[in-house]
Amino acid sequence: MGPKEFFKMRYLWYSMYAFATALALYALFFRPPAKAPETNQPETVVIETWPEEVVEQDVDVQIALILDTSSSMDGLVEQARTQLWEMVSEMQLTADGRERTVAVSLYQYGNSRLQKGDGFIENLTPLTTDLDQVTVKLYSLRTSGGKEYAPMAIKRAVEELDWNSNDSVDKLIVIAGNEGFGQGPVSPTEAFQLAADNDIAVLPIFCANRGASQTALSSWKSAATLAGTDFESIDPDQEIANLDSPFDAAILEKYRQLQETKVYAEGHGQSAYCQEAESYLEPGVAVERAVVQSRQSHSKDLVNLYGSGRLESVPTAQLPAQLRAKSQKAQMDYLEEQNARQNELKQEIAELNAKREQHIDSRMKEIPAYRPSGRGSLGTSFKSGAKGVLKSY
Repeated sequence: MGPKEFFKMRYLWYSMYAFATALALYALFFRPPAKAPETNQPETVVIETWPEEVVEQDVDVQIALILDTSSSMDGLVEQARTQLWEMVSEMQLTADGRERTVAVSLYQYGNSRLQKGDGFIENLTPLTTDLDQVTVKLYSLRTSGGKEYAPMAIKRAVEELDWNSNDSVDKLIVIAGNEGFGQGPVSPTEAFQLAADNDIAVLPIFCANRGASQTALSSWKSAATLAGTDFESIDPDQEIANLDSPFDAAILEKYRQLQETKVYAEGHGQSAYCQEAESYLEPGVAVERAVVQSRQSHSKDLVNLYGSGRLESVPTAQLPAQLRAKSQKAQMDYLEEQNARQNELKQEIAELNAKREQHIDSRMKEIPAYRPSGRGSLGTSFKSGAKGVLKSY
């Protein structure tokens, strides 16, 4: 073999070596991933994520509760703590008995502990169906003297909260206080017009305690006129009777059983405020809470979602333990069974509560509902005032 042929052969050999090396590298770094082995994992039937939109779409009533927490308003705060669940209960049922889901936001104003730059106003919760959160925040309130800018508080609630734009949703701002209504940089006319432009009703409630002046009284009457409602006045220092009934224990037991039927995806359970809220409540208020919670639509409860036809699919890994190993049919059967049990327990709670309310109404006839002044409480004024300002109430 001559030199020329030798170099040709060596060039060919190097070329083949380079080609083989390239193939090996391609196989090592660029080969497609191995196909995962097939499993018999059942199809999933629950929701993967829990965006707030899911909650808000189900809301029928939105209420912003704005409380004066200046130094003379301890009684108002205490009434709100005691009557929150009663007020929500009042809004849950329509005249024809249809159940509605209620969301509440809590504000305080007129407190010197708050920032002057914020107008001595603070939003403590968003519009939420987690009423335990609202309860816990109510018990965190501490009164202290400050400037009371009621119109500014209304304006902030209108602009800051995530109000539902659907015309079928009732939207209401309830504001209670005892100083002149026209204080602050926002005029009453501006505040009420802004609320009206956003289809939000406003219910002003005057707290006529011993320190209230005639000038303040007159300004709140003018506010009621601007709101298009009757003037509401309460005695913030009135103590609220906490009446029990022979049906309370049965209601609480049925509610406990109802809680046991709920099914949550991994990482999504009951409210983080549940236990703390329960620790604050007097027995009668705890019963009212049980009744209200039995009516609320809980969008994180898979059983509730199944019963309302809003169940979508997600990874099996997010299923709770009692469903994860079941077949799809067994999952659906389980949810169907729990849904039937929930409906049964809710009906039993409703029937027991009807008897409870009859018992309490008869007892209330023996107890003065009002002081000699003729003024009621936050709850009674809310009940009468809401009828005047809400279209579908």
